[in-house]
Amino acid sequence: TGMTLYVNGVAATHNVNLTAVDLGAMRIGSYKGWSGRNFRGEIDEVCMWTRALTANEIRDMRHLTKDKAVPTDPALVAYYQFNEPAANGRVMDKAGLVHANIGGNADLFVSTAPLGGGKSQRMNVNAAGNYDFADVGVKMKFAVGTNPNGEVVVSRIHLNPDSLPNTFDKLDYYWVINNYGTNQTFAALDSMTFTTHDGNPSLVAASAPNKVRMQVRGDDNEHLNNWVDQCGAVSITPGANAQ
Repeated sequence: TGMTLYVNGVAATHNVNLTAVDLGAMRIGSYKGWSGRNFRGEIDEVCMWTRALTANEIRDMRHLTKDKAVPTDPALVAYYQFNEPAANGRVMDKAGLVHANIGGNADLFVSTAPLGGGKSQRMNVNAAGNYDFADVGVKMKFAVGTNPNGEVVVSRIHLNPDSLPNTFDKLDYYWVINNYGTNQTFAALDSMTFTTHDGNPSLVAASAPNKVRMQVRGDDNEHLNNWVDQCGAVSITPGANAQ
């Protein structure tokens, strides 16, 4: 009864009568194999499913690779990642055996996109108070006043970002926070607490919490080295968390 497209987790639907078709062949980024009308840009990965994904699934997986879905979801029938060297001129299908051939001037290189293996968690934030995204180790205390007024998704990516703000020790993971609420600007948080995923804050860090820095990039799709040093920790509990 229609087609729904999502851009950055936000849906737009076109209502139209459609009939089922069989796909005899598929091209990614190419228009009928012509020399023109080809896509000029970067594609990180392509997944094909035999069902329509829900908005929750799309938002949950926005910054995550689909490695966990491959063995558990039979509806994922093809999965191509374009961020690794080609194998004999092909891109391997990680969910099946329909491998892709590289054509034209297409090339493969290591992805700089803010995504990887990890976890995500959704929560509606419609009032002031504490919101504990315990699955991904983030707690946010929203102040009295304006709040997101809708869904917030926190993704923890289990690797360092492609661009690093400095040469100091890293956690080997980082977080991306997506606000899907009606308010894209809201009152400053009263506090944020981060719980470690692996390894624990040391006694040395606890004695000088301000030396543990939070670096922030302004856009949730950002992949450039434009980090801003936001603040140091107020307190650190060894073996637990930093606030």
